[in-house]
Amino acid sequence: MSTTQGYVDSALIKYLILAEQGYEVAQANVAFILDKDDTDFIRNLKSRYKRAFVNWKRAAAQGFGGARLKLGDYYYYGQGKIIGRSFIFTEFSSKTYPDLNI
Repeated sequence: MSTTQGYVDSALIKYLILAEQGYEVAQANVAFILDKDDTDFIRNLKSRYKRAFVNWKRAAAQGFGGARLKLGDYYYYGQGKIIGRSFIFTEFSSKTYPDLNI
């Protein structure tokens, strides 16, 4: 455990509490920490990515564009739900560029 590990775990716990209360910034921070593998708080990798995915999805639903991009990465690399390409196209193009009428 490095000297900064305790700080990351402490921040993760605080962000988890705030994320469950609906704060978009906290949801994005939880997902970022879990994606980056900076913590030993959640050791199971599958569970870690699942929780990160849920938090990216929540942050994206509140309008955070960076979270929407990460969701696209999750879908593209097969870490999210297995769905068709047409869903991905309609889901992300209509929300990211609502004025294009695609």
